[in-house]
Amino acid sequence: MSLDANPLDTWQHAQWERYTQLSAAALITYEYFIQLDHEINLFWKKRWTFGKALFLWSRYYSLCFNIANVFVYLNTHVSLEVCTEFFHWQNTGATIQLITTHVILELRLYAMYQGSRFIFCVLLLLIVGEATAMIVVIGMNRPGTQGHGFHYTTNQPVPGLFICADGDPPGHHWVSYYFTTILVIESCLLCLSLWKSWQHYRSRVGGTIMVLLTRDSVLYFVAMFWTYLLNQVLWLINKITLNELATGFSFVVCAILANRMLINIRLKYYDVMHQDVIDVDIQLERTQRPWEVAGVGVGAGVGVGSGIELESFDDRRGF
Repeated sequence: MSLDANPLDTWQHAQWERYTQLSAAALITYEYFIQLDHEINLFWKKRWTFGKALFLWSRYYSLCFNIANVFVYLNTHVSLEVCTEFFHWQNTGATIQLITTHVILELRLYAMYQGSRFIFCVLLLLIVGEATAMIVVIGMNRPGTQGHGFHYTTNQPVPGLFICADGDPPGHHWVSYYFTTILVIESCLLCLSLWKSWQHYRSRVGGTIMVLLTRDSVLYFVAMFWTYLLNQVLWLINKITLNELATGFSFVVCAILANRMLINIRLKYYDVMHQDVIDVDIQLERTQRPWEVAGVGVGAGVGVGSGIELESFDDRRGF
């Protein structure tokens, strides 16, 4: 952990942290309002499922968590006691949000693999391993005011500058290991997603929903990889007024992308279901031919393509 040689740089870095945290909160608030119609039509108006409960929990928890963080960072007269308690809360709250996001990613993978028990065991092992690693890192990295054995916390990095700031003890990189764990888990999830997509591509089975699942998984990983990598680099440098520079965006962007994954799959699902209803109505209006009565014609084939398409989504579970 280090401070800037020039105190003016410390003041500037503190302002950067405040601006990025405020920007992250503004982003998730903006996302909330532009997706509100989808939330109402695709979730609130549908029956309760695990997928619906997970989406609403992720959406409102992440919104409240990130907005609450901003009020602490913008406080220009914050006390040391508040900062210590805040970092306890932030560490725990961030872990809850990340686990929630990864549960969403893993449920999508479970759907892509059509409820495979083997994949379920693999995903369960990953989530338990991730949670254990994060708990160990947080447990070994308790916020405090000592320089050794504690996660260093202060409310005044330089005289006159009040902002909650923290850093790893000299020679330790506990928070960096935290982000390493996230990168490893998400790399595993991406590989599983790409492998299943490759299998579908080779067998020519599946369609737009499988493409959608793959696209969202890749976009999520590309966006979050660089965000988590930036956090890891900042914590390896371990400058106390820069460590939290990118944490706000890492919390916000992962929640936004995970929630959009659930929105996108429901948009596609209900769009295909609506199209199937239209197709059936058109077929019923036509004069039946003898082979259609026998169940061989086009009318008998309605829904076959969508059956393959929708194998990745179960309306009873909501994912």
